[in-house]
Amino acid sequence: MIKWIATAVAGVVIGVLGWVAWPAPDVTAPTALDVQAPTGTVRGEGSLPRTSDEMLGQLLMIGIPGTTVNSGTRALLEEIQPGGVILFKRNITSPTQVKALIDALQASVQTPLFIAVDQEGGQVTRLPFLKQTAPQSAINTVEEATRVGEARAKELRALGITMNFSPVLDVVTKKTSYLYPRTFGLVGPEKTGELGAALVRASGQAGVLSVAKHYPSYGDIALDPHQKEVILRATTATRDAALLPFRRVIDADPDAPLMLAHIIIPEVDALPATRSPKQVAQVRALGAKGVLVTDDLEMVSAGVPADQAAEEAILSGVDLAMVAHSPALQRAALARLRQAQQEGRLPAATVDAALERILRAKKRVGLLQP
Repeated sequence: MIKWIATAVAGVVIGVLGWVAWPAPDVTAPTALDVQAPTGTVRGEGSLPRTSDEMLGQLLMIGIPGTTVNSGTRALLEEIQPGGVILFKRNITSPTQVKALIDALQASVQTPLFIAVDQEGGQVTRLPFLKQTAPQSAINTVEEATRVGEARAKELRALGITMNFSPVLDVVTKKTSYLYPRTFGLVGPEKTGELGAALVRASGQAGVLSVAKHYPSYGDIALDPHQKEVILRATTATRDAALLPFRRVIDADPDAPLMLAHIIIPEVDALPATRSPKQVAQVRALGAKGVLVTDDLEMVSAGVPADQAAEEAILSGVDLAMVAHSPALQRAALARLRQAQQEGRLPAATVDAALERILRAKKRVGLLQP
């Protein structure tokens, strides 16, 4: 129960974190940001997960097929009772359709869902009909980041979306880097963190959790991590520089959620961050108290089958394991967590801690009563 970078070698992306260390200025004590609770129906204590399976389902973020909730999707949601659903272009046609879809998704579960999307702006824009689609590279000041974050979040919240996988905090040093078009540009770690923290703050105050990514930073990789394993070599100095933007977001709001990527840093661990207890412990040591979510565990760079990756992610201290495409793999992930719990590999304390952070975040954006 709840207690309340880069070259390809044999299919592997190998990179080097190629920026210099950035001095970390003194930071005042972090202060949690106020998040405006959205208007609309807010569910009470009766909507909390009740059974062991419902609790485990809260630890999964899944994707669905199609633009409506058909009988197959409804059955999937009722079975898994996931913590959230991520929407892709395959799920989106118009504002009216998206609202209807989200209403149907929420009606299919016991505990309100995070409805998530990758609405970074620019190259990654899942909802092209929204007004605020500026790319991160067009954001140059804290004031601009604040305006973009607030405007984008208000549009998302009006549709029923409560989580946005943005901003991209990977620091790049060359325009040929794979992620360059999606970043703040060649501005360095400090500026990236400053702009990212402002965007996260503004989004949260407008009722949408902004999930900074991709911890611990892809840096200057040149190839697609969806298709290749990612191994980054890092010195202490370059690693500190890569983590600085995430530190700035955490310093501004310790409860801000973060996305972990499938990045192996051999100097830290032989496992990718999404499955690495050492890397998760390091992000917690930075002061992160919010929800940690994996990138899609169906990506090649996850390194193992999605169900195994989901178990290892939760065991490592991650809160939400994302299985974004295959219903079969989503069901397998829940079954794997269930088996791990039954066989004693998944401690109750680990589930409790993850569930507490997830439900606290849902209360923060008004999905549950505070």
